[in-house]
Amino acid sequence: TSLQLFVVVLVILYVWGYFRSDFAITLIDKAEERLKEKAVSIGGLTKKTANESNVRKKIRENRKNVTEMRAAQGLYQMNSALEMLKRVSENAPEKSAIKMDLKKFHVIEDEVIMEGYVFSRAEANTLVQSLNALSINGKIQPRTPTIPMDPKKTTFAISFKVDRNIHKVGL
Repeated sequence: TSLQLFVVVLVILYVWGYFRSDFAITLIDKAEERLKEKAVSIGGLTKKTANESNVRKKIRENRKNVTEMRAAQGLYQMNSALEMLKRVSENAPEKSAIKMDLKKFHVIEDEVIMEGYVFSRAEANTLVQSLNALSINGKIQPRTPTIPMDPKKTTFAISFKVDRNIHKVGL
């Protein structure tokens, strides 16, 4: 009886092994067939070039494109110099409060540099106080003016740090 049991188990293992390898080969064939179908329909490959190595190559290219797009997206979200000028204009006092003649406006990374003329030191102080809200550290730094002095006006030169939503990206 134990010999019969051993023979039965052996037959079952042989049948299981045969069907297991047959199922595995069938699954591999179906997977390759599906891979080729998807490579043609999604990957844009031809039926001749729809093989595993070309699909892997296409996936690598697409991953590289996604990385580049994410990097570009970070750049698109960065506030431009024009956006910074708009924010300065929105935060500056009304025209009736000060008469400002802006001669230089530079945005270098996260720093805004402004130079120009106002009619009094009080107007310059009012301008500085109104721009404090834009500065990320709340400080407006005085600078040495590079524009020529005007005897009828007060020259101002300031710089301050702003949040331009800049993300360092390695392209």
